[in-house]
Amino acid sequence: MKIVLRITLFTALVILMSSLLFTSEKKSDAKKERPLYPNEWMYSQRAYPNGINQKAVNRAWKQRNALLKSENGKTAGFWEQEGPLNIGGRVTDIAISPLDDNTFYIGTAVGGVFKTVDRGESWTPVFDFAGRPSIGNIAIAPSDAQRVYVGTGEANGSGTSGAFFGDGIWRSDDGGDSWSNIGLPESNHIGRIVVDPINPDRVFAATTGILYGTSNTRGLYRTEDGGASWEQVLFLTDSTACIDVVMNPMNTDILFAATWERRRRPWGRNYGGLTSRVYRSIDGGDSWEQMTNGLPANSEQTGRIGLSISATDPNIVYASYTTNAVTNIYEGLYRSTNSGDSWELAEYDAISDVNSSFGWYFGNIRVNPYDAEDIHVLGQKLYRSTDNNNSWSEDFQMHVDHHAMEWSSQNPDMILCGNDGGLYISEDNGQNWNHFENLPITQFYQIEVDYSFPDEIYGGTQDNNTIRTLTGSLDDFAPILGGDGFYVNVDPTDNNFVYAEYQFGNLFRSSDNGNDMDYAISD
Repeated sequence: MKIVLRITLFTALVILMSSLLFTSEKKSDAKKERPLYPNEWMYSQRAYPNGINQKAVNRAWKQRNALLKSENGKTAGFWEQEGPLNIGGRVTDIAISPLDDNTFYIGTAVGGVFKTVDRGESWTPVFDFAGRPSIGNIAIAPSDAQRVYVGTGEANGSGTSGAFFGDGIWRSDDGGDSWSNIGLPESNHIGRIVVDPINPDRVFAATTGILYGTSNTRGLYRTEDGGASWEQVLFLTDSTACIDVVMNPMNTDILFAATWERRRRPWGRNYGGLTSRVYRSIDGGDSWEQMTNGLPANSEQTGRIGLSISATDPNIVYASYTTNAVTNIYEGLYRSTNSGDSWELAEYDAISDVNSSFGWYFGNIRVNPYDAEDIHVLGQKLYRSTDNNNSWSEDFQMHVDHHAMEWSSQNPDMILCGNDGGLYISEDNGQNWNHFENLPITQFYQIEVDYSFPDEIYGGTQDNNTIRTLTGSLDDFAPILGGDGFYVNVDPTDNNFVYAEYQFGNLFRSSDNGNDMDYAISD
């Protein structure tokens, strides 16, 4: 599929414009320091106690959208999509229409929202002229399939995702054709949105606040009027996020929320603390009680917590615990069978390596809405139990780093899964998965063009290798080096020599045009 998108350089300039405005405000206090490398500059200006002037970013974004819609923008030329379509990229959330499972939406790390109406045969970007392109969560009102809520700002706490904050929650009443910003502009990152199954105007939003600083805008919010007004119903401290929220579908006054103490500093992370907890409300969010009976005690080591509630038996609630960024050990999967009155450790040993060494990047757990005994723990790995926690198996069919999972409300065998490798679909209840290879959502750290053969395009990508095409086609990119790809260079005088790197400073060199890569630096 060949996609031609109208794009301008203004999108890339948004952060630069806002940063320059911010820098000018601080200029009088500036001290002479060594020049920063690009990644250092990007993080240091955002890190606590600094920060970006978000009002400046908002002004730049509005100017960008206005210019794109103006006559000057329309005549400024076209950018042609060069791919890849077959690689994929980080999918942060998924929402399937409650009326038609051929229609679903995906949120991406920095690519906005895509919609399909033909079960993924084709896709339309529906959020390009709305909010920020970093997406945290998508929710469709169960009682109104045209009502779609999008929370901007990815909540997964990696360094790169944390740098791209959102601008609140957006609402569409026509299935994504048009959008309105309905508030919470300082929420920065949205962990989850839940919509009342009967009343589409009653919505709860778990907001994490700015990753690189303190903020009193963190916490759980509620609206009863579709976003015209919001009330902060759960707040602990200016460093404590609300990362997850679930609602009892049979008694919508019962909700559970997970809080997460976190803050990222220039050269380190604080992703855990005493205020990482689970709370319950039995009065529609007016008051909250911390859950303690059987859950881990308050600890400096407690990190991100994920929640899930059974649709068939809402008395069954799960909480998935991860320790903080210092240890990054999985703490355990906990279960309540009495709507939170008491909890027990459901599993640890069989799934203890689910998050590898970076649990702050994951945390979601999903219970099959058709079967309370079918549990999926999403992390760097994907674990599943179909017999009420008695046995567990790991799914090896998909890319690693899982962030989203959604079931069709018409077909219990149809499941969508989103991870760092893109979007996958199963139509046999998770026995087999197929990758959508028609989504232009790959995240690039850097690109390179072979000067001798301009159709040969290389790129270092987030969690999708160092890749290249030899033909210039959209769908034949292939890896030449694994891991997270970063810088890649082709010798302009002899294209047999290709240099590429991946994480932790590993540098590789090829002398046969990238076909074989060897360490460029020996021990």
